[in-house]
Amino acid sequence: PLRLLDLGCGTGRDSLWASRRGWYCTAVDNIGWRLDLLRDVGAMHGLDVHTVTADVLK
Repeated sequence: PLRLLDLGCGTGRDSLWASRRGWYCTAVDNIGWRLDLLRDVGAMHGLDVHTVTADVLK
């Protein structure tokens, strides 16, 4: 499958789009609640998106 590294993903719109199409996705953001929302929405749709809390500018 294709892979996506979504840096500064926010709430994960692009990661969710790619995951729906069978891509392996890693979403990175420095704000935890955004990643929580991404995981919740992904789980509601049966999607698996790996999330990492990190500041991509450091």
